[in-house]
Amino acid sequence: MIKVLILKNNPDTYIIGKLTEMDEEPSLLVEDSHVIQVDGTVQVYPLHTDQRFIFLTSTDIMSILDPAPAVLAAYQKAVNE
Repeated sequence: MIKVLILKNNPDTYIIGKLTEMDEEPSLLVEDSHVIQVDGTVQVYPLHTDQRFIFLTSTDIMSILDPAPAVLAAYQKAVNE
C-alpha cells in the first residue's frame, strides 16, 4: 500500500512509497521511496544512490497517512518513468 510518512526528527519531510510493515525492527520497509516537495511534486529519496528503498524503525515515524489524489498521481507517474 502506498503511504505518506512524516518523520519525527524532521516533520517537514514527507516520504511517499510502498509501505510494508514487518514484525521486528526495523519495522518499516518503504519501497520506491520519494520525498514530496512543497508544490506536490515528488523527488527520488534518498538522493545520491540508486537504492530505491529505505528501512525505518517505528520510533522514526510521527505519522502514516494516505496520500492526496494529486500527490498519488505524481508519485505513480514518477515511479513508472
